[in-house]
Amino acid sequence: MNKRNIYIVAAISILAFSCKKDKAFEPVCTDEISFSQDVQPIIMNSCATTGCHSGPNASNNMNFTSHENVFEHRVLIGKSVRGESGVTQMPIGPALSADQINKISCWIEQGALNN
Repeated sequence: MNKRNIYIVAAISILAFSCKKDKAFEPVCTDEISFSQDVQPIIMNSCATTGCHSGPNASNNMNFTSHENVFEHRVLIGKSVRGESGVTQMPIGPALSADQINKISCWIEQGALNN
């Protein structure tokens, strides 16, 4: 293989891989997700902790200790736990598991009910 062919193969490879888009997270929702049983425990243990999203001094004035407040910020919460571009990935510290992210995402897709 001559140098010209090597450059052509390299250029085609670079173009092919640079055009690849990141696949958006698509939740798999096989069960109805409950706010009180599935989502609230995740939020309370990972988000609504002291110094983060709880109490009168909640970060960015977003207190996630009630369904009403979580519902109000559900789109931003969904994007941040999925690590979507344009938002800060949350929670700060250990990331949520794929199962936890899926539960939050499914709950949002199912209407973010207070159930």
